Amino acid sequence: MIAEVEFRKAGGRLPPEFAIHHYGAFMYPSEVLGNDELWSRLKPFIARSYGEREGDYLVAQWQACIDFDVEGPLQSCQVPIHVIGFSQDMQTPPALGRRVAELAPRGAFHLLQGLAHLSLAGHRPEVVNGEIRRIVEQYHQELV
Repeated sequence: MIAEVEFRKAGGRLPPEFAIHHYGAFMYPSEVLGNDELWSRLKPFIARSYGEREGDYLVAQWQACIDFDVEGPLQSCQVPIHVIGFSQDMQTPPALGRRVAELAPRGAFHLLQGLAHLSLAGHRPEVVNGEIRRIVEQYHQELV
């Protein structure tokens, strides 16, 4: 993230076809890239989202992620925090999500195997949605 922010700040721009493959590999597990049918289905989504990604917007978004310190506020947060991590996530590796859950007094970490950063969009949304449903139902059962 830091390297790409610096690249963009220096005026770097990825050609659209390169950007599609770069972000595709960054956002999805190798299962997607190695499956011609799945890749052809997801490639247009990646192209719309990342093919012509504006450098200034990316820098603003990612610079905030780099600069904002969440550790202090998390340690005093009293609401339940559920972090869903993906075992193949290159953008937000599971160890980072686990750290967030450990810092929060009422944090819980859930690891989904074989998924990556954008698996919830087009790859395996049913798995991600199923985990969210399970978490919500846990709280619903406590209220009933």
